[in-house]
Amino acid sequence: MSLFLNKPNTVTNLNPIFLDGEITRKEIKNIAIFEFEYPYVYITFNHEQIIDAYNLEIFFQTWLSIYNDKKPYIIIFDGTKVQYVKPGFIFKFVKFMKKLRKQEPQYLQYSIIIIDNSFIRGLMNMVFRIQKPVAPVYLCKSTDELLELHNKIHKNTASCVALQDNTDVTEEEINKMYFDNNYREENI
Repeated sequence: MSLFLNKPNTVTNLNPIFLDGEITRKEIKNIAIFEFEYPYVYITFNHEQIIDAYNLEIFFQTWLSIYNDKKPYIIIFDGTKVQYVKPGFIFKFVKFMKKLRKQEPQYLQYSIIIIDNSFIRGLMNMVFRIQKPVAPVYLCKSTDELLELHNKIHKNTASCVALQDNTDVTEEEINKMYFDNNYREENI
């Protein structure tokens, strides 16, 4: 896989991401590691604090570059190491999800998110309230639950994330969740 950063917001994929019989890997400094093994994209967030805005943009562009392969794919996120994400990143994720939604055709089949931190789950729920996911999202709390969930998905017995109808998430809600989880005050 050859990904080259041309500008802060542009990634060019010169070669296919999915290679037959091979696992390709891309590390986004201070954010995550992508592993591509068709049809799966494994994204392991490898830092306790996701606070690097520049590399978050590279993360988004790497994800977007999967569409260049023009193949259906499934994402499995492992967020078990994450303890903190800047609440202001909610809006960056919303903007990115809107960009993903515009991709035609839509190759993302579904996502599984492994996360056991209530603060991070709360931030994710806010993102999904503002912008519905582009494909079904399934949550589990550990890698032990992952295989069972994956089997349920393929048997059509799994439940995806239930979304609330209220899409008005206020800055007050973000601050309340932020401070209720004992994090320091900062501008968001």
